Amino acid sequence: MPAATERSQELDELFQKVRRGELMEGDVSAQITPEGTGYMPLYCAAHWIATKGSTLQINPLDLEVWKSPLSQLLSRISSDEVAVTGLRKGERKKIKGHIFAGISVDYPFADTPDELLLSSKLYLSSCPYVDDEHWRKGFNDSLQTRYGRKWSHLMVLKSDVLRHWPFSSPENENSTTPLATKTGAPGRQALCIWLSESTGPVATAVTRRRV
Repeated sequence: MPAATERSQELDELFQKVRRGELMEGDVSAQITPEGTGYMPLYCAAHWIATKGSTLQINPLDLEVWKSPLSQLLSRISSDEVAVTGLRKGERKKIKGHIFAGISVDYPFADTPDELLLSSKLYLSSCPYVDDEHWRKGFNDSLQTRYGRKWSHLMVLKSDVLRHWPFSSPENENSTTPLATKTGAPGRQALCIWLSESTGPVATAVTRRRV
């Protein structure tokens, strides 16, 4: 088997592990919020919405958790209410919002449906944010077809996200409740908290990786 093919298979296996949450562990503080200036990964914006500003604990492996947040976010993007950029041929450019109107979604923490893998139409592939290193190496949100990625490293404008979903993050609240018990972050500490309280093959597999 050619080395390039083996490498491609290794990256695909790693990508699927990241998407299923098998490599997500550590500190929830690594999750990016819309506070401040600049842009944030599209997934992190969906996470912000899903957890109502990291104040709601969720089961990140539940597909239903992501449907409404991503639907809300894509609706705002498609109407140009939330600016989005991406990398194409090595250059970061603004992406026209109408491209996201009615687009199919490959949800985080789930295997890619066959109909999308075989589709010649553009779809959004949302990948959990692990850390900056993984994000830069390719584990990020993208627009793609069966022929490959057309846009990668999708990011949305923080100020737009905060304007439409103005939740207060726990660190900005006068609260004595530890962040770990309040957050629903799908990656990192909150995922481990959920797994520690869960049973089943997925929970067992991910928990084993932390030992």
